[in-house]
Amino acid sequence: MIPSKGEIPLEIEILESSSGEITMSTKAIEEAIGSSIEFADALSVIMFDFMVEANKTEVLLKIGLTSDEAGEYRKLLKPRPPRTKSIN
Repeated sequence: MIPSKGEIPLEIEILESSSGEITMSTKAIEEAIGSSIEFADALSVIMFDFMVEANKTEVLLKIGLTSDEAGEYRKLLKPRPPRTKSIN
């Protein structure tokens, strides 16, 4: 995880509605890693994920995909819940 505390202070204004979403994400991240984290840690993870996504798009554009193609490719990479089929 990227540390949320360090030598360089960073001040970020967050909408109240976004704050609620980050709080919900905090709980999901805690469950995933099996440890409690602070709000700032969750924000750090979300910002890192955002930067990785942006970088993926840049790389895909550099190898010749259009912006739309890069977006479709990113969708394919996201994990989906397993599909089930009922058999009667």
